[in-house]
Amino acid sequence: MYTKKVIAVLTILSFALYGPFVPLHFGGIPAQASEISSEESSSTVEQTISVESSSSTEEEQSSDLPDKSHETNDEKPSKENEQNSTEEVEIQTVAINEEQESESVSLESSEPSTQEEASTEDPKLNLSESSDTEIPPEEEEVTEEDSSNLDSSLEETEAVVSENTEETQTLESSQSSSYSAPVELQETSVAIVQDPELSTDKADYHPGETATIFGRFFSSIQNILLTIFGYGPDGNDYTESTQEVTTDEEGSFETTYTLDEVYRPIYTVQANSTDGALLAETTFTDTPATSVTLMGYKIPVGGSFNPGWTTGNLDKSYDEGEWVPYQLVINNVQTEYPNLASFPDIGLEFDFTDSGGARFVDLVRSVQLGNVELNDDQGFPDEDGNAFILNSLSDANPAQNHPDEEEWDLDNYTLVNTLTGWDPTTQVNIPVVGSAPGTVTDLDHQFYITGAQIQEWASSTGNLLTDTIVVYFQLHESRTFVWEHALQGGYDQAPTDDWGGWLYDNPPYTSDSRLGSGFVPGSSGHVTTQITGIGEKTVPIPIPPSPPGLIDGYKFEGSLDGPGIENWQIHILAKVEGGIIFDTHVATDINGYYSFPSLTAGTWYVGEHLGPGSPHEDGWEQTYPDSTIFISPGATSSLVADFPTDVMNEITPIHLAEWGWTVDLSLDQPEQHDINFANFFGTPNTLLDISVSSSTVYAGDTVDLTITEENTGDVKLNNPYVDVFDGSATTTLNKASASFVDGDDNDDGILDPEETWQWIITGVVVNSDTSYTATGHGTDALGGDVT
Repeated sequence: MYTKKVIAVLTILSFALYGPFVPLHFGGIPAQASEISSEESSSTVEQTISVESSSSTEEEQSSDLPDKSHETNDEKPSKENEQNSTEEVEIQTVAINEEQESESVSLESSEPSTQEEASTEDPKLNLSESSDTEIPPEEEEVTEEDSSNLDSSLEETEAVVSENTEETQTLESSQSSSYSAPVELQETSVAIVQDPELSTDKADYHPGETATIFGRFFSSIQNILLTIFGYGPDGNDYTESTQEVTTDEEGSFETTYTLDEVYRPIYTVQANSTDGALLAETTFTDTPATSVTLMGYKIPVGGSFNPGWTTGNLDKSYDEGEWVPYQLVINNVQTEYPNLASFPDIGLEFDFTDSGGARFVDLVRSVQLGNVELNDDQGFPDEDGNAFILNSLSDANPAQNHPDEEEWDLDNYTLVNTLTGWDPTTQVNIPVVGSAPGTVTDLDHQFYITGAQIQEWASSTGNLLTDTIVVYFQLHESRTFVWEHALQGGYDQAPTDDWGGWLYDNPPYTSDSRLGSGFVPGSSGHVTTQITGIGEKTVPIPIPPSPPGLIDGYKFEGSLDGPGIENWQIHILAKVEGGIIFDTHVATDINGYYSFPSLTAGTWYVGEHLGPGSPHEDGWEQTYPDSTIFISPGATSSLVADFPTDVMNEITPIHLAEWGWTVDLSLDQPEQHDINFANFFGTPNTLLDISVSSSTVYAGDTVDLTITEENTGDVKLNNPYVDVFDGSATTTLNKASASFVDGDDNDDGILDPEETWQWIITGVVVNSDTSYTATGHGTDALGGDVT
């Protein structure tokens, strides 16, 4: 092995002296001696080069060596030329000054350097192997620029030498009066192999963000299968995505991956070759951002009965007039809103009118704030704030039709309408576009809770540090019965005015007539969150079936066998949401027929006017119903006066006939027919007669008096009685009197047309001044006293 060791010690004068110097160059560039006149130099430069060799012979070396920095492996000398030759070269350059620096560097070279090569390059160089050769410096004028160049050259030399790595070098030295010894250091590049790497632009992301994935140190133009996967916090919600990427010429690539809205604590990214070998792997985390989940309460109609909260369809278990519960759950609120500071308004937008013109949702109630998500058993609060127990579909009906607003009896739940600043006219049932009252064809309406009200709730319940906010509310499926008859103005009273009913006593809503929610086309509507800075969520509003309820019947003249009477007003009344009583009427057609379609399950009250027309015509007597009658499946006649008090209050002053019907409709039996009425038009009249038992009577005789009252009119007379005046006192005779004989043919207590009632007063003593006067009475259908 032929090896050279180079030791260089350099000591340089301060550049301020501008003294003579010998520049030392590497890389095959000859080092040229500077010419410095002795007169101009205040110091000397001494250079000593000694060469020691263990070889027996040495070829002459040239001062000019070729630059072999671009030499290929094939061009390099073989190892055979490197054997049995070892040479050590020491280069020492000394500059005399007040301060001296020295540096010793050892360099080994595997490149052979023969004297023959040296001599061909520079014949002026002649070095002795056994003794040092002293080379006098050439004189040259030193300028400030030369000194600066020297400084740069020496710094570069020190940088190369300080690497202390084995490099292939060729050292050639020469000596002449005009050249210094050239030294060549030739570097051999070393390839550093790096393992493939994966990285991302961030270490952590929020759900919904996009991650940028980088790859480097792969093979050039390499096809890679990239797999990204992650699990939810409980090991659920697994997701996996694959991408095919191709590296560039430098073995790098860049791609993106968008996280969905599901929180997963950690994601893994793997790069695999096309044959399945794992090349690189990295991970990134998924810190949960403030997120929203909007759910509706599903009540199944088929299969096992398992009601509960869902983000999907709510099944077809809701009818017109019923309330649909929702809960909005906002999680990780402290991530972006510490202490709920600057928390935005919470808005919820719902379908108000469908494209075909039917009214959809018309009221909102039970809006309340809490911090505990409701479970599947907690769909509807009852009057005690506890959950309605739902074990079957029949259990759900009372909950869905509960007339009142209720608050959950749970820690930290508070009705929003109890908070400061709550104003339904600006916060409930307001247009999404434009200002209130909007138009009757607004597609969407909304309600919202202000950030200040949320702060007030959190502060009053000690929840400023809560990480969860829950908003519970119920949406009302509008009733065709109300909207088709333009009754919605009745909602502008307590409590429904606070639920958005305030709107409907404003033009043009007061006279607006349209179908209700059961006539909305499609499969569902939508309720959508509107919260600034937080993701939007939408869930369905169930579309109820067209209401199947129906009550109908006829108006007859005289009896159920008589002809129909046209234009007779038939009334229907119902107690709906909020306990409000709605009353409307229709007129019979030419055949005496009437109907009330599109009714929902519940109790309905039906009555008739006292006569046809509006205002009604007097002189008619109700002949049917006139007693308690049951008609299947759910109708019972009764006195109108026996209707519930709140229903009676709605029809005060009385403008209905004496008898009416109470009708119960159910989901199983939604139709009720044969709710009929009959009336007879005539003149009420009575004929009274009094007679004695003997045609000839003397003073002191005893006789019997027979008194009769005949209904000679064509209407019934209720409560018939006779007043008998004997000149000093009046005695009243009725059916309950002991003197009543007979005459009530159907035993109904009514003096029917053509009936004659009879009383006999016995043992009357006749005096010379005896006188009896009898007066008959009865009450007609209009309440008049007929005598």
